[in-house]
Amino acid sequence: MSSSSGAVDNRWQRAAMARWEKARLAKERDGSGQPAGAGEGEAAGASKGAAASKPVSVSAPRARIPRTSDTSATRKRKLSGGGEEDDPAGAKFDEDAERYGLDGNDFKAYKRMCGSVFLRANMLMDAERKRVKDFLVGKYDESSTGVQDIILNEETTDDGAWRDVLVFEMNFDQGKWRKLRRRYPAQAQVSANNDTTATASASASASAGAGADAAPQEPAPAAPEKEEKAVLLEPSLAAGLIPNRIKRGAFATCPARISHPLARSDAHKSPNSDYHLFFWPSDNSVEMYDVKLHRTFLKRTKYQALKLEDVHVGGSVQVYSRALAIKDYGDEFTRRKLAVKKERTTMIVVPQALPQIGVILDSILQQRFILTRMRLVVPSRQSLGAALPPDGSTPTTLVRSIVDRTVLVAEWEREGAVAELEKFVGSKWPGECYATPSTVAADRMGQVFFAPESSSGLKRTARVDKTTLCVVKPHAFHKGVTGKIIDLILKAGFIVTDAELVSLERVNAEEFLEVYKGVIPEYQSLVDEMTSGPCVALELAHHPGAKHAEPDVVKSFRDFVGPWDPEIARKIRSQSPRALFGASKVQNAVHCTDLSEDGALETEYFFKLLC
Repeated sequence: MSSSSGAVDNRWQRAAMARWEKARLAKERDGSGQPAGAGEGEAAGASKGAAASKPVSVSAPRARIPRTSDTSATRKRKLSGGGEEDDPAGAKFDEDAERYGLDGNDFKAYKRMCGSVFLRANMLMDAERKRVKDFLVGKYDESSTGVQDIILNEETTDDGAWRDVLVFEMNFDQGKWRKLRRRYPAQAQVSANNDTTATASASASASAGAGADAAPQEPAPAAPEKEEKAVLLEPSLAAGLIPNRIKRGAFATCPARISHPLARSDAHKSPNSDYHLFFWPSDNSVEMYDVKLHRTFLKRTKYQALKLEDVHVGGSVQVYSRALAIKDYGDEFTRRKLAVKKERTTMIVVPQALPQIGVILDSILQQRFILTRMRLVVPSRQSLGAALPPDGSTPTTLVRSIVDRTVLVAEWEREGAVAELEKFVGSKWPGECYATPSTVAADRMGQVFFAPESSSGLKRTARVDKTTLCVVKPHAFHKGVTGKIIDLILKAGFIVTDAELVSLERVNAEEFLEVYKGVIPEYQSLVDEMTSGPCVALELAHHPGAKHAEPDVVKSFRDFVGPWDPEIARKIRSQSPRALFGASKVQNAVHCTDLSEDGALETEYFFKLLC
């Protein structure tokens, strides 16, 4: 017999002996006769080659535990986030998913969270259960304030002296919840708001029968004798759970719904990806979550360049070279913490005060106002009728002075912005500036003056011919020196023929700065800077009454702003904008048109295509 056939015989013999041994063990277990699995053919075959094969050690097979209905139900309850009840957490999770707009990983995280909250919660009514779920997803009413408790369960200790109360504590002001186990004396009555009252251990008749000789009975303490360490401590889900997103550990965060323009590393994505931005003011850390892909895009990391005052609806921020335009607040907690504090108001600078707009803007910026929108327009009588309050409160002299004339419209944001701006401009710039008297009037004016030119009936003031472009860069805008830079420009004999507050998308910044690509090593850094936040675009022309050594406005303004490097500018042009406000070759305060033939192209790009 060949070696190959011998190997086959050995394998067959070992398999036969294993089946025979298995049958023998089964026979010994149940005491029955010869099992059907151990036939004579197998036993004979095993004995036939027993001398040629080595003894084989065969262990008894493990007994299989049948999966009972109870085991399956328990496993299903644990996987679904349930507790000890048949229907944990309400567990109508399909209805919850539809009600709160949860899907995918968000839905799984929501079920896990409900499992931890509603574990052993056998005292909850349906209304209380729904209230807890609403709090977890941040859907509670704005009128809810303070700290409120809901009792989940009560148990008495073995000695009967204490009662353990499981409490769900909701902090509506901080958007935080805790699940606590509190221990009270057995005689104390506990209410949901953590109040306790002492109850007598004996009846009134027994106390009366004891008479004066009876020893006075000390009342049970009115407060908890002992409060154990929290069995579960969770930061805010109201702060960290937003529609289509569950975020743990987001206490004191400011989540916001983000629109992410096309970035260098995201060329394969759509131009408008949606992200959630989480911001922790305590340590200036940020985290980004991709809504479309349902996964974390940027893990929590410290980012000192972002400040709380930069996070506001309508603004834009830069997180690691990615320009993000903030659309809305991410949840009700963030809205309550930020929106109620900040208001928006709108202001008009009349034509006679336009030569002073640099000083006016700077004075308002010094009052901690944030400039959110700005542009030069020529309002018609029809557009004024749609923008101004219909109650006739607007002064008639104001309407006559601005109709069909160039005015500056600016939108500001701050705590109490409406009253503060109206008071400030009324005392410092009376007759030269008009501030809206209410948020409703501000919204009404903004909808008209900041609408596209084709739909609002407004005329833009860009000339394009014989003009040059100046862009106040985002770093200078964030430092609050926009007004100072404009004032320097006006004092140097230039006039502003058009202006717009712009937030550049990366694709636009790359297209605008394409002439520098491959020419200067700072090209990518320039693109990052131009997309890091809002910038102010200005179309400039020579003042008719000013004398300039250079008749070409492009060359004249380029000489005025100073050299590209602020260090060189401080030595040869110490009073230029780049010398005064520049920090580096990239953050050099302003961009200006380099070549005369590019003046019309750059101004047209900003004021005809982008604005």
